[in-house]
Amino acid sequence: SIITFTVTHLRGRVRLYLVDLAGSERVDKTHAVGDTFKEGKSVNSSLLALSRCVQAMSSNGDYVPFRENTLTHFLSECFVWGGTLQLLCCASSSAASEPETKNTLNFADVAKR
Repeated sequence: SIITFTVTHLRGRVRLYLVDLAGSERVDKTHAVGDTFKEGKSVNSSLLALSRCVQAMSSNGDYVPFRENTLTHFLSECFVWGGTLQLLCCASSSAASEPETKNTLNFADVAKR
């Protein structure tokens, strides 16, 4: 889900996007089928595209591939025209979630650069 807040003030307009991509999308863990499986694939695709954009921004690349995915295209203001991107990554302390937690922390490490 995506929530957008727009604030207009004397110096211009500011948008805040809150995007929730939380949850385990691993099929072997969720046993998802049908529409739930399709939604999980879509979330994984969005996370991969977001990861590519974050990596491009953190390496100060001239090109950020935000057109590759609906989510990143929607968030294009964050990737171009002097926009900024702030991420909040949540991790679990559960041993059962160790692989997802490691992936989340690796993603956050790339993003902080």
